[in-house]
Amino acid sequence: MPRRAESPPRQRRAQRADLTFALELQVRPSLSWPEGRQLERRLQDYAEAQGLRIEGTQLRHLVSATDRPVSINDQVALIDWLVDQPGLVGVRVGAISPRDSEEDDVPLDEEGAPQAFVQLRTCDLVVIGLTLLYRCGRIAPALYLQILGGYVRPVHLH
Repeated sequence: MPRRAESPPRQRRAQRADLTFALELQVRPSLSWPEGRQLERRLQDYAEAQGLRIEGTQLRHLVSATDRPVSINDQVALIDWLVDQPGLVGVRVGAISPRDSEEDDVPLDEEGAPQAFVQLRTCDLVVIGLTLLYRCGRIAPALYLQILGGYVRPVHLH
């Protein structure tokens, strides 16, 4: 019996599974090498438990899902988890975008500039209140990112 061609929805699902977002961690300057390794291990353990794949260096990563498309829920859950990690002072999370290559660098837009990102400082009082509201189920992931200021682009002065 001849095999049927793959249906268009399944093809679209396979393409959406290659979505990724950039993650940049900012650690406190006095973080020791063993503390940095522990943070990296905890991040890998978190990713494995959530069905995420994290690639890159110790402070710059690309995050994708192993068997499904990555979503805004994954981004916010990761941010929420990162806020409580010792030694971490800031986080930048890029917008969800298709993976263009196998490089582990920060994704660039069509003009070669870094993509937009959401930035937060873990000690910011807004983040503390926002985290509590999110954990109580009072705000949705999209609103979480919007309250943080939404996606912004880096400014380059010439």
